Amino acid sequence: MAIVCVMRFNEHSGCICVDRESWFLRNRKSFFSDSLFSCVPEEVKNQGIEILLGGVGYPPFHYEVYLGAKKEIKRFLFSEDINYATLRVEELARYVLKSTQEIHGKRIDNRLKFLFGFTRDDFNAECYKKNGKTFQIKQEKIKKRVGNIIEMKEKPQDTTLILPSNEACIAGISPSDGFHAYCIKEQDGVLSFYSCGFDCLGVGKYAAGSAFANTINQYNVENRRTGVGKEEGLLTVFMAVIEAWEHYSQIGGNIRLVVLDSYATGEKRIREISDCNSFICIEVVKAYRNNILGKEDTINIITRVVFENLPWQEAEKLMFEKSSNIYELDKLLRNYKMNNEAIKITWDIEDIYKKEILPL
Repeated sequence: MAIVCVMRFNEHSGCICVDRESWFLRNRKSFFSDSLFSCVPEEVKNQGIEILLGGVGYPPFHYEVYLGAKKEIKRFLFSEDINYATLRVEELARYVLKSTQEIHGKRIDNRLKFLFGFTRDDFNAECYKKNGKTFQIKQEKIKKRVGNIIEMKEKPQDTTLILPSNEACIAGISPSDGFHAYCIKEQDGVLSFYSCGFDCLGVGKYAAGSAFANTINQYNVENRRTGVGKEEGLLTVFMAVIEAWEHYSQIGGNIRLVVLDSYATGEKRIREISDCNSFICIEVVKAYRNNILGKEDTINIITRVVFENLPWQEAEKLMFEKSSNIYELDKLLRNYKMNNEAIKITWDIEDIYKKEILPL
């Protein structure tokens, strides 16, 4: 996974979004990865509680973290003395942190065991036992390399290879706490609160972060504290993902987006879009960024897809109906450069549009 974004819309709602592309050590990529997991058992979600984990880096790492966190959260939520009405998001997020620390430690121990035959505890004790014999760990070169492995400072032999960092965003809701989000980085091992109303992790975080900042900077301090609202927030998230796609590699494969609202009830509390529904929203926002759709029409279409379950086919019709120039929109969606030469269209294709597109 290459990017994960989280944004607060207001005190009780927000969203988390991940792309679905992953790279295999720079050589091959897939568009079917998914590192967004719900850590709360289905039996408890009707109490207004949810914790979502979205990660970048190696998908198997986050899957192991999810399995460990879900097990501990289930045990905690099913205990007799739990009060769902006063539960805080941070309490559940710390179980995700604990699972991250455990998986991180297991990965280091497995590597040390493979290379040297001992674990971190053995290294701290400066000796280990094997076949009934005790061996001292005295070699300075071994100590130095083990220290680098533990501190995650060891570099790959291929210096051109950039290994992805395992980082994650956590978004959650509870009846007493509203919406909150946190981030965890494997190399730090702490739970960090998102302080700006948004956070993004992964290789495209700087481009995505600039899109978030452009929106946040339009508001005064009071509005920043209360949130930008669902409509503006949703548009900003899609803008951020597109910025990351356009300027960084390893990002793509469509997105999966989940909106959380602690004030809502039933199915409206957790709304998810992916596949065709998320892709049509991306296309609509691309049209807006190229001045083919107005902001009001753009927000209307994407919010109806997300909050009203508008079918993507109907959203596509609306996009063409509301566009200022269907020929420019066609070229944009086929990745032509948007200049005067590129948007010229042949008469044959124009006839097709008159017959098939205009009547919609």
